[in-house]
Amino acid sequence: MGESYRDADLRERDFRGQNLEGADFSGADLHGARLSRAKLAGAKFVDANLYQAFVNDADLKSADLRNANLEFAVLGGADASGANFEGAVLKRCNLVGTRAHGANFQKADLYYSRPGNADFEGADFRGANLERAILRRANLARADLRETSGTPNLDQANLEGAKR
Repeated sequence: MGESYRDADLRERDFRGQNLEGADFSGADLHGARLSRAKLAGAKFVDANLYQAFVNDADLKSADLRNANLEFAVLGGADASGANFEGAVLKRCNLVGTRAHGANFQKADLYYSRPGNADFEGADFRGANLERAILRRANLARADLRETSGTPNLDQANLEGAKR
């Protein structure tokens, strides 16, 4: 079990490169926080505000981001394999090059997000809003895209075995 930052005001805080595995950020305000290259595997961000946060190249494996606000956040290059983004807001989020094998994006809002070249193999997007999401060259092999809404850009995306 990691440190607890539950409901804390962590706006603009610098956590770059820190080991925060298993930390609990549930309900915390991380607006503009810098978490680049941080080790956040198994961390909890339930209902957290990560608006405009920098989480690029971070280790988010199996992190819990249910109902988190990641609008305008930068997650490019992060490894979010097995992470739970159910109900999260990822509007206009930069996910370029993100790896999220088997991640849960059920009912997430990815409006106008930019997950180009991302690897979402086996991810679950059921009920997600993909309106204007730019999934160019993304790997969506074996992903579950049933019941999604919106019209994403799937140009050159790998949809092999995807459920639609």
